[in-house]
Amino acid sequence: MGNVKTVNSLKARMVFWRILKVAFYLLGFLLLFHLVYRDAGKLEGDLFESARKIPLLVVAGAWAVVAIVQIICAFIFKKRMARIIIVAIVGFAVMVGPLVYLDFFIEPEFDTLAQEYEAEGLDFDSYGLQVFNYAELAEDLNDDIDEFLDLYNIDYESDVYGSTNTDTSEYLEIEEGTDVIDTSFFISDYVFGLSVGDAAYSKNGMYADGYVFGFAQTKYILETYYNTQQKYKADGEDADEALAAALDDLTSDPNSDWNEYKESAEYLEFYGDNIDEVKNAKRYYVTPERLDAILSALGANLGAGDSGDSLRSIIGTINMATGGMIPSSVANSLTGDLSLEAVVLLASSFGLDISEDYIMELLEGFSNYQSPQTKPIFYFIEDAELRDYAYAKYFGEVHGGKIGSVLIGERIGCVTMDESGYEAEDLGERMTMLKQTEKDLGYMVKYYPWIALRNCFMYFAGLIPFTIACAYLFASLEKKTLDKLIKGGTR
Repeated sequence: MGNVKTVNSLKARMVFWRILKVAFYLLGFLLLFHLVYRDAGKLEGDLFESARKIPLLVVAGAWAVVAIVQIICAFIFKKRMARIIIVAIVGFAVMVGPLVYLDFFIEPEFDTLAQEYEAEGLDFDSYGLQVFNYAELAEDLNDDIDEFLDLYNIDYESDVYGSTNTDTSEYLEIEEGTDVIDTSFFISDYVFGLSVGDAAYSKNGMYADGYVFGFAQTKYILETYYNTQQKYKADGEDADEALAAALDDLTSDPNSDWNEYKESAEYLEFYGDNIDEVKNAKRYYVTPERLDAILSALGANLGAGDSGDSLRSIIGTINMATGGMIPSSVANSLTGDLSLEAVVLLASSFGLDISEDYIMELLEGFSNYQSPQTKPIFYFIEDAELRDYAYAKYFGEVHGGKIGSVLIGERIGCVTMDESGYEAEDLGERMTMLKQTEKDLGYMVKYYPWIALRNCFMYFAGLIPFTIACAYLFASLEKKTLDKLIKGGTR
């Protein structure tokens, strides 16, 4: 039996070979995984959330293939050299495979894309430039999207607040693979933006009350609105005038589909006279009675404190200058119990022929609650393109105004009592940007994960076979040392 010194030396040598075996085996794929994780991480933002995972899955898959081949070779080949050669070849193949796919399949796709971009007057960098600048280009795309989202006060994915509308009717969300929606309705009836997805609807096919646009629906609304306007303009017409005429025809013709629908049981169930019912849309209108209550509260505040003193002083000055133009009853109501009748009298005192009906018509824009369970008037527009335009305009202006994400108007974005949003942008320029964004997103998400692999796989195509061969070599030396140790350290 060998002496203690020799045994300890063999043990130390065996541990040394074992460490090198493990280190070289892990050095290849573990280091590759780390570097790919770093490069894939440069694809930031919601747009590339799923794309970032692809390079890591490719590395994990390549590693798994090599491991499986190693196991198979261990059973089939007795000679270590044969195992080393075959596993090294497989390791080289799994590294070269993505490079071949990039240079022989993806690069020609970039040539085709370049021609498409040029035909549409859009910017496009060559494959060679994008291979090295993919991270910066992906970041630019994210910045463009973020600027758009900030401008219109939306998130990339839509938001849905609550599960029922104001009238307590349930939302109908589009969830693929489930039956939480009225399938027959969505298949057989008109639903704006259904093909785009990412939306929650009401029974009438309109957006649910608590639905906040995402990028996809916002883009669809703006494109529908702008493209229709441009088409009418090219024909020397105005889309808004055409829409107003179509709506006027529906309201003025007693036999129109709209007027007949208003007499139906479906409509009257939600637009009846009993405004105390939650489901009644008129419950949420500005009525003369409610206007009187609002004006009364306003008058009480105007007539109190410094505001009341200032208002009385202004009224007195006007009366002195005009010889008592404002009747005393009206003057008193302006600083006390203000009402709709008082406003009409005040207008009359200035020579204005304004009736209570006229004022209510002016306030009709504040009575724009649409029952989620009945069809809107623009549903009955026969011209399909003009109908789409009407829906887009309504959603961009009215629905957008309710959720604090106005898409169409002089001020856009977060337009509320406290926020004034942003000045409306040039939609022509925005359409170009959206077209560029859509095309960029289409190929970047598809190809950039592979480009992120390219540099790492290029270097590791030689390193992986080398580390595998070294791991086998050190495993062989470990085994030989172990055999000697078993024999008691004899040489």
